[in-house]
This record gives sequence, C-alpha cells and structure tokens, in this order.
Amino acid sequence: MKGAAFITDALLDPVTSHSEETSDSPCLRLFKTRSYFDYLYAPGNENLGARFHAGMCHITPSEGSTVDPQGFPWETLPAGTRVVDVGGGIGTACQEIMKKNPLLKFTIQDLPSASEQAITVSTSTSTSMSEHIC
Repeated sequence: MKGAAFITDALLDPVTSHSEETSDSPCLRLFKTRSYFDYLYAPGNENLGARFHAGMCHITPSEGSTVDPQGFPWETLPAGTRVVDVGGGIGTACQEIMKKNPLLKFTIQDLPSASEQAITVSTSTSTSMSEHIC
C-alpha cells in the first residue's frame, strides 16, 4: 500500500511515465532499489528476505505450482537433457516436470539463499530430486 503514494510521482515524471522498466514502478521508487529482490536483501531487511523464502519453502508442487507439465512436450527431449530454470527458487517447477520425466536433468539458478534452501529441500524430501539437480 505504501507504493500507492508514489503512483502520481511515477506518472508525472517524464522519464518514468511511459516506462516499461520494472525498476521505474512506484513500489521500487519507494524502496529506492532496482528490483524487489534488491529490496528484500538490502541491509536491514534480512527478516523480509527470510520471510519470503520461508513462504516459498512451504509451497509444495501439489499446492501452489503454476507449472503445467503438459505445457511443453518434455517427453520429446532425449534422456539426460539439461533443463535450466532461471529464478527457479527451491525447485517446485522442476519437481512437477520431473514427476513424468525422470530422465531429464535440471539446473536451478536463483539467488544464493534460494539455492541453499533448494538443496536442503531436495535432500530432505526426495533423494531422486537431489540426483537430478546440480
């Protein structure tokens, strides 16, 4: 809600009024950062980053995944094909795809804190997942 106070400023500023850059959004103007994640991990906001990742850790594939494994013909990829999930968090999307395509390999790229949590989740929930992700 605090970002709403910056809507007028963003719309009246000739530099940002027609910008399609997310960094020119009213909320990021409020946060004085280039991205939401920069804000989450800025000094003094450690609790916000931790809360964000705690929430992401509790979204399981069956509850909150927006991935439609049928949205791409994964089965047409040769065994051992590496799929790179940029911004993949803790691997929720990869888990959904992996269920029906166990011969694929996955690389999840995200911020270091998310990657650390992905490793923790994969080793605690499924040994097969940890075998597929590097």
